[in-house]
Amino acid sequence: MKNIISSFTLKILGIVLSFITSVLIARYLGVDLFGSYTLLLSWVNILVVVSLFGQEELILKQAAISGIKKSRMPDKLTMIISVVIMTFFLLLKHRFNYEIEIVQIFLISAIIVFLALNRIRQSFLRGVGQQFQSYLSDSLVYPLTIILFLTIINKFEILEFRLEIVLLIIVIASVFAVSTSSVFLNRTITSKNEKNTHVSYFKRIKEAKYFLLLSLSGILFMNMNILVLGTILEPKYTGIYVAADRIAAILGLFLFVSNTFLAPRIAKSYNQGNTLQKRASILYVVRLVFLVSILLYIFLYLTGNKILSLYGTEFINGYNALMILCASQIVNVSFGPVGYVLSMTGREKIVLVVTIISIILLSSISLILAPLYGVMGAAISMLISMTFYNLSLSVFSYKALGFDVSILGVKL
Repeated sequence: MKNIISSFTLKILGIVLSFITSVLIARYLGVDLFGSYTLLLSWVNILVVVSLFGQEELILKQAAISGIKKSRMPDKLTMIISVVIMTFFLLLKHRFNYEIEIVQIFLISAIIVFLALNRIRQSFLRGVGQQFQSYLSDSLVYPLTIILFLTIINKFEILEFRLEIVLLIIVIASVFAVSTSSVFLNRTITSKNEKNTHVSYFKRIKEAKYFLLLSLSGILFMNMNILVLGTILEPKYTGIYVAADRIAAILGLFLFVSNTFLAPRIAKSYNQGNTLQKRASILYVVRLVFLVSILLYIFLYLTGNKILSLYGTEFINGYNALMILCASQIVNVSFGPVGYVLSMTGREKIVLVVTIISIILLSSISLILAPLYGVMGAAISMLISMTFYNLSLSVFSYKALGFDVSILGVKL
């Protein structure tokens, strides 16, 4: 219980620090450059998942089920994939003369490598029950490093704020983050005195293919509106949407943290044939998280304009979109960890198919509504798609397992 409370507190602190980081970057860059920055960051998040190649979830699941205390970190495979990605972008730059600087490509590639390596280490630590240690790197070290460098540059006016400078700061923060995770990982490995076992890359790729598709489809689903807005509208609309989306994500914070703790336990319980025994504890957590999210929704309804104004006066225009995105988070929370339940009980294909359909639905509606209503149109498309996603998974969960994990907790 102590570990859960400390990890939960650290995750909340991480969300607060990440919010401060995004506010500082938005104020220093301005709404247009912030929009360009967030679009690049969305691509980074997607390409990090590609470079991980599904290994993140594979390590977590295997460690939770079999109690693995030692695993060969697939760093080489991740770095090879990252180099391929960088080469691909350089070829695109050369062949089609894309409006992206070569220095930005190298900085983005470095960010992808270090973030991917950090997430592999975090996944291993979570799998062996070291949740608090796994959160330290991205909840504390990463945002504090960015805040420190931004503050120093602004206070002493060392450099002019440009997109490349912000990307360089993120590279430095990513290095510090992966170094922190590596320290805790080495301590965990050393303390268990396990032998190093080699796992071939081909075997890893075969086992991780569904986790790769799941992760990739999931990150595409969460970033699709940013990609659409960044493609068809001016950068400022992307910036405003991202600001509203990050504030609304606060409502899903408690579900995200609870999912992190529930996922390994669900996998282990299912492997032992005791899934139903975990149902009561899952429902308790889901209902508690839902209640907290409703209170947060009321808070954001009353203070949303003031919070958006922290980014800058132009961001206040995103208040209505913020409320719709908050409603999307409420829908997501109300259905509980339904995706995790299906994934951790061997039904990854169902989650993958539903996610792909949701992406198609989201992008189609967003392409229609965004040109007409801007960020409001994008927010509406997310609400519709999020409802479809959770409702579909809940139906499959009910049919496959005999119960659902929503706040209703229906059981056969």
